[in-house]
Amino acid sequence: MRLDESLRQLEVLLGECPAVSICYFLPDQKKEGGVYQTVTGTVRRIDRTRGIVQFTDLSEIPICEIIETSFEDEELLP
Repeated sequence: MRLDESLRQLEVLLGECPAVSICYFLPDQKKEGGVYQTVTGTVRRIDRTRGIVQFTDLSEIPICEIIETSFEDEELLP
């Protein structure tokens, strides 16, 4: 599923509190490069104005760094 489609689907499902895994690039603050991280949790909101996905634990991921999203419960998908 393309990222924009996936984020739209996630917005529709926010009321159901789906568990989602997000793989994203975490840039190194001191030098060029970085690492890929995968976080699994419940998304609280998607703030397109700030360009972030916020989890219920208040951690945030920049949308521009997201590589892939996947739902833990595939039955939620249409």
